[in-house]
This record gives sequence, C-alpha cells and structure tokens, in this order.
Amino acid sequence: MVSTLDSYDCPLCSGTFDDGTALRVHLQVSHRKSELSAYLLDVLETNRRRAELTV
Repeated sequence: MVSTLDSYDCPLCSGTFDDGTALRVHLQVSHRKSELSAYLLDVLETNRRRAELTV
C-alpha cells in the first residue's frame, strides 16, 4: 500500500481511492468504528514505544 498524490490507500485493507472523500465513505461503510479504534490505538502505542526508544 503506497499512497501517491493521486490516490488514498485504506490503512486497514488493500482499498485505494481517488480522493479523501471516497476513502472516508469507505472507512465509515466498510470498517466498523471499533475496528478503526483498535487500529488507531495500535498505531499510537507503536509510536509511543518508538519515542521511548529514542529518549
């Protein structure tokens, strides 16, 4: 999954979209809020751990 200036990739699946609005609709329709919350918490935890390693 590599986003370009012309596309937006879903961080949860292999979907690619032409604009941010299409990605937003996809996230709201295809992925449940709990799935999005779990993904975001995992990302935040990973970032926190990386920050601790650089201190």
